[in-house]
Amino acid sequence: HQGGAIAGGFILGMMESVGLTVLREYGDVTYLVIFAALMVFLSVRPNGLMGKPWG
Repeated sequence: HQGGAIAGGFILGMMESVGLTVLREYGDVTYLVIFAALMVFLSVRPNGLMGKPWG
């Protein structure tokens, strides 16, 4: 499961970098967008990027 955690961290880091560059004038809105994206992803895929479904 380490591969999924590494990939997820990389994706969130890239989202933060790009978000801070693109949304520079909005300040902390970038962190709100990243948090919202994380919540949506966890709602859609609660087992993680490379997790297997239970059962």
